[in-house]
Amino acid sequence: MIQTNNVTCSSMASRTVSEIQAIVRPFVEICLLKRAPQDLPDSTFLLAIMLVAHTITSILLNAVVLDGWNAMLAGVTDTLLVSILTASVLYLHSFSARFVQTLSAMTGTGAIISLVAIPLFSWDVGAQQSESANPVAALLVFGIVAWSLAVSGHILRHALSIPYLLGILVAVAFYGISYTVFGSLFWVES
Repeated sequence: MIQTNNVTCSSMASRTVSEIQAIVRPFVEICLLKRAPQDLPDSTFLLAIMLVAHTITSILLNAVVLDGWNAMLAGVTDTLLVSILTASVLYLHSFSARFVQTLSAMTGTGAIISLVAIPLFSWDVGAQQSESANPVAALLVFGIVAWSLAVSGHILRHALSIPYLLGILVAVAFYGISYTVFGSLFWVES
C-alpha cells in the first residue's frame, strides 16, 4: 500500500511540474523575444495568476530596499501601474480586445524578470550600502533594466501593431511614469 501511494504521489508531482512548466514556458519564450502576447490564451484565469505572481515578485524585489509594509504597497502599486498603463495605451489605440493577453504577457514576464533581478539588485544595493561600489553589480542591474525594456517593447509592439522601436519608446514611457510614481511615493533621499 505504501509503495502504491509513493508511486501515486510521484506521478502527481511529475504532472504538477509538467503543468507549471506548460504555464511558465510561454512567458520565458516571450522574455527571450521568441513568442508574442497573442500566443497566450485569452484567459482571465491565467491573467489572475500572472497578476498575483507579478505582485508577489514585485514585493520581494522592493523588499530589498523598503521595509515590509512599504514593499507590499510598492508591489501592489507596481502591478496597478502596469495594469492601468497597459489598459490606457490599448484603449487609446483601439485595441482594448487585446487587454487580457497583453497584460498577462506584461505581468508574467515582469514576474520572471523580477525573479532574476532580486539577487542582482540585492548584490548592487549591498555594495552601495557598504560603500564599496561594484561596477559589475551595477552593470548587471542596468542589463536587467534594459532586458525588461526590450521585453516590454516586444510585447507592446505586438499588442499595438507598431514597429519595435516605437514599442521600446512606449516601454520607456511606462518606465519613466513608474519611476516618477515610485520616486514620489517610496524613495526618499537621505
